[in-house]
Amino acid sequence: MAVYRYLMLLLLIFMFIKPDRWLQTMPQSKEVSPWITHSVLLILGFYGGFIQMGMGLFFLAVMVVIWGGSLITSNAIKIVIVSVYTLLVLILFHFHHSVRWDIGIVIGVGQALGGWLTAHYACKWRFAELWAYRFLLLIMIMTLLHLFQLDSLILSLFT
Repeated sequence: MAVYRYLMLLLLIFMFIKPDRWLQTMPQSKEVSPWITHSVLLILGFYGGFIQMGMGLFFLAVMVVIWGGSLITSNAIKIVIVSVYTLLVLILFHFHHSVRWDIGIVIGVGQALGGWLTAHYACKWRFAELWAYRFLLLIMIMTLLHLFQLDSLILSLFT
């Protein structure tokens, strides 16, 4: 958990320093060395396999910052890739009787509905990249406040 919060903090700082990379609406084609590509994917694979927390954010950051993808397009690609390996892991956990289907189905329906609504409006609204970036920043800030146990301190100031 300690590593995760500092990685999230580093990512948040980078998002504030280079917001233009996150706000591009058209993918920028970048020539990236295969060594860099394979190294980054290997590191992400190990991180995703062992820790998993925040994997989607880190994968999204790699696709936007290193490979030059737009936020909306990169997120769609990320969802497909994460869904494939999540399905494989779900099958493994199912055979070990470690899945709470009652909770998982509710979460799955919520994610599917949220994903469909987001995709529907992101394709039609010209400010989708900007609002996706702002929402991502808000979620990351709120997550970091919780990870550094500052959320209850801030709430106590208003009560």
